[in-house]
Amino acid sequence: MKKDIFLVFTFFLLACSQSTNSESHGEFSIYLLEDSSLGASNAYAISLKNLDLSNEPFITSEDLNYYEWDTHSFKLKEPKRSEFENFILQQGSTRGVPFVVTVGKSRIYFGTFWWSYSSSLPPKCAVIYLISQLPYRISLVSGAQDKRNDNRIFNSLVASGVLI
Repeated sequence: MKKDIFLVFTFFLLACSQSTNSESHGEFSIYLLEDSSLGASNAYAISLKNLDLSNEPFITSEDLNYYEWDTHSFKLKEPKRSEFENFILQQGSTRGVPFVVTVGKSRIYFGTFWWSYSSSLPPKCAVIYLISQLPYRISLVSGAQDKRNDNRIFNSLVASGVLI
């Protein structure tokens, strides 16, 4: 009898601990768009729900060494960091490369990877400026609505153990 109670209690604890993982909140991810020829300004003009995302996320919470909430800066683990540096060198575009931040299946906000040498201005959105000092940082263009502090993102990052 005591063994049965112990087993039930153990399964209960396991179920409770699993409900606090990133899957219960949804995983934090950054998706590129399916149409890689679409620049940031053109993509920004399309409703977030109507943007076609790539089949696989570009960056997930599993790729993060850490995410600092106060500054929205992050450091990537290897091998993602090397992949990201190759992306920076190969994809350099003065039109930016749009992305969408998601938690699970929920689309939270639009942003763009932006190369510092571009003479153009990014749309009024979240921006990850590239070819800049590490760590990478999700900044805002002046006048952009700040959606980076969404509780779903916070909870997902906490659950995945990368939030500092």
